[in-house]
Amino acid sequence: MAVTSLTVTRTSGGWRLAFASGLADATFYVWRDGVLLGSTTATWWDVVAEAGTYPVWEVFDDAGDEPLGRFPGTVTLQWRAVAAAAHYVVEEYAAGAWVERAQVAESGDAGYLRWTSRWLEDVTSHQFRVTAVGVDGNESDAEGWDVLMVRWPDPPDVSVTYAQGTAKITVSASA
Repeated sequence: MAVTSLTVTRTSGGWRLAFASGLADATFYVWRDGVLLGSTTATWWDVVAEAGTYPVWEVFDDAGDEPLGRFPGTVTLQWRAVAAAAHYVVEEYAAGAWVERAQVAESGDAGYLRWTSRWLEDVTSHQFRVTAVGVDGNESDAEGWDVLMVRWPDPPDVSVTYAQGTAKITVSASA
């Protein structure tokens, strides 16, 4: 079984993580930005965090699990809600032009909004921007991000052959 739910809530002093598992008497392992913070048998974890930080939280219920490549193949943009916005236009700069990737509806809670990108090409810079669109159709100035995607390398596709007559071993890797 695996962790069946994870809820992250901003508190006045940091963050509260609440989680559940399909395992009876599970021990949970809490990770922040790819670093193990600790373990607990409780179904919640409070973390003190400075204002303006937005960590990536992961919780596992198996001691052997850990983030697979601490940097995912996507990027999550997060921005503060704008008063009187109806929605937000998310764009990516691709092939020399800004391409609309999504329209994110205003949630109405005056907090933060998030959007997660498509799978991004590795070892490549990507540009994104978000524009708030008001109920009257007016647009805000765009907020932009430049992202350099660098993941742990994918394991190579390797084949090994052994020639009995010559005792020669050949190792081949495809790109």
